[in-house]
Amino acid sequence: MKLYFWQLGDHSVCFRPVALRPVFSNSLPLSNIRFLFLFIILYNAIKGKDDTMLTKVILENYKVYKNKTVFDLKNSNIGMIFGPESEGKSTLLNSIRLLLELAVKGRKIKDGINLSLLSDSNEFSLEYYFLINGDVIHYKVRFSPISGNTYERLSVENKVVFERDNEKIKIMQLSDDMDIDNKADSPFIHKVVSQMNLGGNETLKALSEFLKNSIYINPLTGTIITYGEYKTHSNKHIEKYGVEEFNQFFTDKKMGIFISYTHEEKNKKFNIKIGDKNSKTIFVTHKKSNTTLPFTEESLNIQTLLNLLPSFFHIKKHKGILLIDNQSSSLHPKAEEILIKHFIKNIKDSNYIFVSNNAYFLLNKVINPDAIYITYYKEVEGASIKPLSEHKSKVVTPQKPVELKDLPNQKYKN
Repeated sequence: MKLYFWQLGDHSVCFRPVALRPVFSNSLPLSNIRFLFLFIILYNAIKGKDDTMLTKVILENYKVYKNKTVFDLKNSNIGMIFGPESEGKSTLLNSIRLLLELAVKGRKIKDGINLSLLSDSNEFSLEYYFLINGDVIHYKVRFSPISGNTYERLSVENKVVFERDNEKIKIMQLSDDMDIDNKADSPFIHKVVSQMNLGGNETLKALSEFLKNSIYINPLTGTIITYGEYKTHSNKHIEKYGVEEFNQFFTDKKMGIFISYTHEEKNKKFNIKIGDKNSKTIFVTHKKSNTTLPFTEESLNIQTLLNLLPSFFHIKKHKGILLIDNQSSSLHPKAEEILIKHFIKNIKDSNYIFVSNNAYFLLNKVINPDAIYITYYKEVEGASIKPLSEHKSKVVTPQKPVELKDLPNQKYKN
């Protein structure tokens, strides 16, 4: 997409021509048009420059997703996946995780574990769309475990950066000092993401950092995978940054607790010591009851919350994707709502995509219905997804049937 620049003294502002469409579709006085023109330019310059997110995933013949399936985030940086068990929720989340494994860790696709057994086709494909610094990035990978053939294509604003069809590789040289090994021994997306010098291409550099800052968490199994150097485990985070960010979060959300990180803490009746003087652990103090407990003695809800929060802190500071599977399995519904509201209000230019079986969010005003996806499964057709906003019938939840016509008609911020 071509950008135009407007010089304002020592500052330059860029805008996209799409922003001009509203101007010519309205009959306004010339002075008003000039004001609107200036406003749109400035708005798009600010908004377009900072937009960074995964916008769409397309799956075909991938595990339980036999038919072409589109997971469209509809310009929302949050996505909730809801549905019955074994109907494709975690698979949808893991299709994004696979991208991180290919791009950041250089994982090779060797076997047919990702191929749908419901289809006669011998290959599966995945496509990913990003909006990075206002530019549309598209990456597609197609693989046949039968023949071993791999196809990859990466483009920025419809300009091909590389295209690989098995051993045939085409690379767009972004500059003379760009050096990417063209041996097809690992995914080519990994070669781009791991390349330190991307020919001065700021969009690809931003994509690389965006993927490296991403995190996958499964509270049910205790799995936390980071794709960069940052470690999100609570103790590691506290050792580096302290407890202030945690306690500020608890204060802002009026949760009535605070934490400390030490070897010994005082309770109302006795002291609690953990290990020797060189050992430290997290202690949680409840203000209402004035009791202090070590992390290991706390409720599963508090333990899970403390394990999740460092990832939210990290994503707020560094653009990336936060993937959380089985989020509702170990969190109290109120704590889950607090995290969702916190992300919507405070975190921009990142994605928060999670699996939850909390039916409360189907009828509340917390999440935009466009950002809630419900999964289905049919024996012949396999899994499919549909946003909550497109439903015109009942959705059966473990609690009771929910009339989707009762959804509140309001505008959502996310």
